[in-house]
Amino acid sequence: MPDKYSHIFLEKTSSAIDYTSKRGGGEKKIPPRDRYEHGRRIRQKLDEVWKRNQELAAERKAASLPTKDGMYLEFESAPEYELVTKSLEDRRKGIKLLSVRAEIMEDKKIHKATVFIPTGKEQVFLKKVQAYLEKETETNKPRHKELIESLEDIKLAVLESFWLGKKEWIPGDEAKWCEIWLSDDSEEVEAEFRRLANEELHIILRDESLKFPERRVLLGKANRHQLQELIAASPHIAEFRRASEIVFFDEMENKEQTEWAKDLLGRMDVDEKTNVYVCILDTGVNNGHLLLRPVLSDEDCIVYEDSWGTLAENNPIDYDLVYCADVIPPGLGKRVKSQIDVSVEKLNAPEKYPSSRPPQNPVEFRILDFTIVEW
Repeated sequence: MPDKYSHIFLEKTSSAIDYTSKRGGGEKKIPPRDRYEHGRRIRQKLDEVWKRNQELAAERKAASLPTKDGMYLEFESAPEYELVTKSLEDRRKGIKLLSVRAEIMEDKKIHKATVFIPTGKEQVFLKKVQAYLEKETETNKPRHKELIESLEDIKLAVLESFWLGKKEWIPGDEAKWCEIWLSDDSEEVEAEFRRLANEELHIILRDESLKFPERRVLLGKANRHQLQELIAASPHIAEFRRASEIVFFDEMENKEQTEWAKDLLGRMDVDEKTNVYVCILDTGVNNGHLLLRPVLSDEDCIVYEDSWGTLAENNPIDYDLVYCADVIPPGLGKRVKSQIDVSVEKLNAPEKYPSSRPPQNPVEFRILDFTIVEW
């Protein structure tokens, strides 16, 4: 940097700020409650959801439908008050807090939490309510006061309870690609879920999955009914999300898409000497699209699975454009130029990089450098 831009001098670019430690927050904002009236109401709601869940499970088993071992509940706070979510989970007993979100209803914020409770562990919450009604702490407060008094409503969870994102993105009758987040990161849980989705519910799943602590993410093509069936049949659902799509271009006619692409192509400066790189790991790429052609040579068109073929074999172009377009739209909307590095390198491709331990699958790195050079 100093050698390349020796004519640029940066002065007085920093300032000192005294460190201040974060202080613990005060008590949560909980609505005032009549202890005995509220405790009995929450206990009644729990009894109602237990009973309704048993009825639904019996109906599914009678119809020989796959049925999960447990139930999903949705806990709600009072409008404009907080929900004590930490006390909703007890992993030692298999009770999992799956997601927490806030929704605006009638101009007021309501906090909601989705929780899975295994069969036989229903009494965990009932005992907390009973303790709230009958027992006090050493400071003479009702046991579990914050948790119980933060609850306004308890319901059986529905599809909307699991959906993160705009509700209008939930698939209808037509199947759409969705992210399916499982509440466990083990191989066994993923295998069990794939068997259920493929064999019982006929849901198309991609072969790959992402692993996070306590989560696995799969891509599945499902409609609303199939997602509801997953909730009814699997005890491992954490949340659903819409799979990433380029909706902006997807809604256009091909002719209009081409015009936008040509417009951007005319404003692109390809820099072959740049020394700044951004690496994107992808499943395969070809240069059939006019925006990829200037930055990708024929010899670097490789795929994750050789059986997929390349553009030369007249196969449809790969989804690599999705990654490219994730960066490009701001340039389209704000009329900027992009400086694109033409470097595309293959990593772990045995024919180019011989190795005593060849990789299990060839993997490709596409290296692009987008730099705004003009407003």
